[in-house]
Amino acid sequence: MRGLPITFIIIPVALAGLVWGLSPDAPDLMSRVMLAAALGLLAQPALESSAAGAETGETGIASRILNPVRWLFVCTVVAFFVALTALATWTGDAITLDDLRESAVTGLIIGVVTGFLLPRRLPHAARVYDLDRPASGSLLGRFVVYGWPIAATAIIVGVTLDPPEGGWNGIYPLFQMVFLPFLVMYHPHRGNLVRNWPVHAPRILGFILLIAALIVAA
Repeated sequence: MRGLPITFIIIPVALAGLVWGLSPDAPDLMSRVMLAAALGLLAQPALESSAAGAETGETGIASRILNPVRWLFVCTVVAFFVALTALATWTGDAITLDDLRESAVTGLIIGVVTGFLLPRRLPHAARVYDLDRPASGSLLGRFVVYGWPIAATAIIVGVTLDPPEGGWNGIYPLFQMVFLPFLVMYHPHRGNLVRNWPVHAPRILGFILLIAALIVAA
């Protein structure tokens, strides 16, 4: 498929299969499998777009460590592991921060290693993402792209710690973990939706699966 790396197909299917295999007897299985596929479709462009822009303007070790785009990548990796763990281990009970702490630490370690130590080659990035239009290109863009991980974390923590009377309905907290952290991308997709639809299709499908998961669980 033109402009679309094969990993956009493999990763969602693998994540959906992982959730299916780890918790076949847990509630709302089909909805969580759909959320897992959506996680792959939404997380990959968020991760790749930040990884593609991480090395811009770096002149040494200090600038590498202080580069906010690399830390944006790390935050996205943490969010991915937290969401995947919650999807795979949820038993129907209320989610607590203790349930997510280990996955957050794991994501932090992997994010730092992959974001700062390992070389990353994304040969398809130039044809999938518009590398000339980083979100940090304007003051408002910098505020949104670097502030969004904090805002998303605050919302998810609030949803977890302060549920309404009687608790949340079904998979709503899981929906938020898949939806919020990956809503903002550092580089937008290249081209418009009509002319370059293969590039935009995975992300659109991810949003469709999110809505479908809520409908199935209702």
